[in-house]
Amino acid sequence: MKKTIISLFLLITIIGNSYSDITKGSEYECALTMYDGNDYPIKFPLKILKSYDDGFVVYSYRTATIKVNELKVFGKLYSNALLGYLYNDELIDVQYFYYENNKLDYYLFEIDKDQIFPYPGGESLFVVKEEPLIGFTQGPGVKAELNEDQFNLEKEIFNFIDNHIKQIMDNEKNHLFIDKSSHKCKVK
Repeated sequence: MKKTIISLFLLITIIGNSYSDITKGSEYECALTMYDGNDYPIKFPLKILKSYDDGFVVYSYRTATIKVNELKVFGKLYSNALLGYLYNDELIDVQYFYYENNKLDYYLFEIDKDQIFPYPGGESLFVVKEEPLIGFTQGPGVKAELNEDQFNLEKEIFNFIDNHIKQIMDNEKNHLFIDKSSHKCKVK
């Protein structure tokens, strides 16, 4: 499992910045893949809302637990995947959307308490909190349009979290890995 996760991180990091038609507004419908291989009956949309320089984007997806909950994520496009992070003071949710095979994988990590976290330069607009029976939620007013200062801060936070996850894996602190879930997606 550890080798798989490390390989994923290295692959995403090394790959260049040419990407698919996801930037042209394609909306995907995704469903959790259950243990028996079937799709969970509740499906949710995934869509890029805004593209920025250097492959950075803001995308959204909706979760459907007890109530429908839309989350916006600051992420980055690579040649074969969209990578995004959500975090709070205890957890980091790493999201890889592989658009060539229409697969969305979530990796959940505990925060490494031996490192400074969250980013000391400021807090992300996209930070989440976890609510019982609902999951992650965001505060009101989170939007895809970022001014230049906020965009630069979000890029710094993204790179900080990316390095944080790599350090967790490099230091063999795989006890911080909590869970993985996979979703099948299709263009809507």
